[in-house]
Amino acid sequence: MQPRLKRPFFQRLFTLQFTRKLILCAIGTLVAIGTLMCLLRFFPEKAFEFSSPYLGTIKAAAGKASTYLAEIETIRQRVEGQRDTIDASFANAAGAQRAASNATAQVFLAREQLSKMETNAAFLELIARAFADDRDAFDQLAQISIGARELESGATNFRVRAWGVISSIVELHNVKDPNIPAGYFPPEMFLGNKVLKESEITVEEARLCFSVLPMGTKEPFLQWFSYSDRFTKLQKLEVLLTVRKEAKSLFLCERAVREFCRLTGSQELISLRPLHPVMPQRMEDWLRENRGKIRE
Repeated sequence: MQPRLKRPFFQRLFTLQFTRKLILCAIGTLVAIGTLMCLLRFFPEKAFEFSSPYLGTIKAAAGKASTYLAEIETIRQRVEGQRDTIDASFANAAGAQRAASNATAQVFLAREQLSKMETNAAFLELIARAFADDRDAFDQLAQISIGARELESGATNFRVRAWGVISSIVELHNVKDPNIPAGYFPPEMFLGNKVLKESEITVEEARLCFSVLPMGTKEPFLQWFSYSDRFTKLQKLEVLLTVRKEAKSLFLCERAVREFCRLTGSQELISLRPLHPVMPQRMEDWLRENRGKIRE
């Protein structure tokens, strides 16, 4: 057997056997490429799907990413197409917000104006009641005038106006020679179920009469009481001081002060106006200082 002769590399490369292998490899490559193109054309979702008993099914995200990109592009185009509508909506929302802010401000101003009107109306009502002989309204105006009572708005203006009203009412009740009705004991005067008699009435019953008697009979009864001999001077002064503090009528307060000043003869009290806001305190101070000196 003859030994094989060694051929050069290029001669062995292009032998018939090698050529067949090369052709088979080319054909296999073409078949693989064709199969892959068919999968991509007809089964895009299966093209990159691999199965493994350990890892399960693995899908490449290329197809889905492409789908998502297409959907995002579609949404972007829709947004671009509706840009004018969106801008208009934002503009309308801003306008609505400004309108709401303006409406809120208008409501606040309206409430403030209404509060001022109500405050003015209440103040004017106090003035009307004070001029109509209402003691409570007079005292409230006195508190406003000295700044003891704060008002929400225009407090200084209210104080000035209140002081003007108080001054007018005080001067109105400061007539030099007032028309004082003659004193008399009212006939058939009842205190509860008891009929009061002029010769039997006590000082405590007389004190209560100033609370229960009709206004038309209180002034004549006060005149009768201050001149009556049934009561001591000290009893009269104490009752008159109570009337000045508690009476709801300004005219009755004035009469009580005048009788108190007549009985005491105090020039210091006489120099003050009967309805001056400090008069009750001055009367009380005088009575406390001179209680032991009062003689019948």
